[in-house]
Amino acid sequence: MNQQYEDIYGNVFSLDKELSSGGQGIVYKTKEPNVLLKIEWNPQTKRINLDVVANEKFDAIRLLPIPSNTNITLPQSVLKDCVGYSMRMLDDMISFEEAFRYGDIEYRNAWLESFGDSNPEFVKGFGNYISTGGKRRRIAAFLKVAGILSTIHARGLVYCDLSDKNMYISSAQDRDVVWMIDVDNINFITVTSKRDGIFSPGYVAPEILKGKGNTFYSDIFSFAIALFWNLTGQHPYVGPQLEDKLEEEDFLSETEETFACGCDVEWIRDDEDDSNYSETPIPYDLLVGEKLNNCFKRTFSRAGRHKRLTRPTMIEWGEALAYELDNSIKCHKCEMEYNPTISDTCPWCDEKNTYVSLSCKGVNGENPVVTHMQEIGTVIKVPLRLINGFSVSELDDVLFEIESSKKEVVIRSFNNHFDFECSYDGIFQRIFGKCVIDRDTQIKVTDKSTGEKYLVDYVLKG
Repeated sequence: MNQQYEDIYGNVFSLDKELSSGGQGIVYKTKEPNVLLKIEWNPQTKRINLDVVANEKFDAIRLLPIPSNTNITLPQSVLKDCVGYSMRMLDDMISFEEAFRYGDIEYRNAWLESFGDSNPEFVKGFGNYISTGGKRRRIAAFLKVAGILSTIHARGLVYCDLSDKNMYISSAQDRDVVWMIDVDNINFITVTSKRDGIFSPGYVAPEILKGKGNTFYSDIFSFAIALFWNLTGQHPYVGPQLEDKLEEEDFLSETEETFACGCDVEWIRDDEDDSNYSETPIPYDLLVGEKLNNCFKRTFSRAGRHKRLTRPTMIEWGEALAYELDNSIKCHKCEMEYNPTISDTCPWCDEKNTYVSLSCKGVNGENPVVTHMQEIGTVIKVPLRLINGFSVSELDDVLFEIESSKKEVVIRSFNNHFDFECSYDGIFQRIFGKCVIDRDTQIKVTDKSTGEKYLVDYVLKG
């Protein structure tokens, strides 16, 4: 394969390294800052597609009604001598496949050290999970993907080919910027539902394997597989029942996971039929809350597989993920996450943790809109959904920040669209810039545009 490619405007791109490959082409990082190349090829013959007339489809993709602030890398320019295009993306991004994969990372904290050499696979597995961001980073990443898919679905568009290879996240652990690449197949549902289905191995909806086209619901199924797989470390259909089915096959022309998606087996956490039940590498019951489990159940159960309209929408997935994120804290000892309203101590290591609990209600005493909890010792970016509720368009918006420790609590970085007052001895006073607040206090928030008022209860627990 050539090492340089020219686009129709005369720009020459030098290949740096391969990022991903699939049935339709290869994505390369180039030596030019923030530029990727997608080049179409035939994976069987290893030949590049030279029919440049096919590049017209990439120009059409740029005309689709995708909002400019949606983190999808659209084609920037098409290539001159082969089928492909350039696209822009931040240089510090890595695929979910790389970010969350099980690797040879040797990581141990005090909790893992306590096991000594008695269970090396357990220590290695959990060390990998923690060092790649644990539950929180995975949930935060997939929440961003849910937002992207919700945005395009609302405009009648289907992504079609979702997998770990085309979802990207910041390589730095303290950042969770997410982008989706490889948009070759995105189109209106009126188009995608009538053509042959497109999928990545292991991430395919059952109806695609039966010859149907791509829809919102096949996107949802692929999303659910990717989330479950990355969160628990196991594919939702790979269990003992599948092993029996595989033994009956003389030759398998697809991956085991793809076969599982179309095979007549139950999902591994089915609560009505345990014939394919399997424990996940990271214990499922300690990872997944009720709302998120309900989404998995509606997707992977027999009803979800065969009656696609029962699958949760991407908005519902987003709400469940946001709830999971807002109601989890990280244990300071073992570094695993858990819901402190369900267990007073960490269910992984029995440690007691101190954490911040925030809840919001209207000034007239309405029920809390949202709760948000986080361990102390970190800068807490309080999400705007604490007062506004869940909204795809506000996933990155922050109401204010809290810097907390056992000594003092500082509130700062206030959202400019609101006025803030803090209760001191029962009297509310306007606050600006940053200020120290009491261990348990109330913050009154007023929307400058509507005048609507909210009360945020801040409580330090544990």
